[in-house]
Amino acid sequence: MKTWWIPITLTFVSLVGCAPSPLVLHPGFGNSVSWARQNQVYNSAASENLDPMIGLHGRSASNAMVQYEKAFTQKQKPSRNIGLLVTPGAGSGS
Repeated sequence: MKTWWIPITLTFVSLVGCAPSPLVLHPGFGNSVSWARQNQVYNSAASENLDPMIGLHGRSASNAMVQYEKAFTQKQKPSRNIGLLVTPGAGSGS
């Protein structure tokens, strides 16, 4: 009597048992992210308005842009202070 099919069948059954089940997501999955992105847009047609901005002095705007660009060019020293801030009553819920 040949029993060569027993190890093959057991291997197949054990592999099928370990296979992941199909992932079924809630129909509303991802809606919160889409809504958050939509709510972050103040004016969706702002890119169509090519009129110059009114109300900001040219020299002030120039200085603001220079300071903004400096923030990305200056290298900051990494902080070596590692500590915990412990406050009394934190997490007490009152």
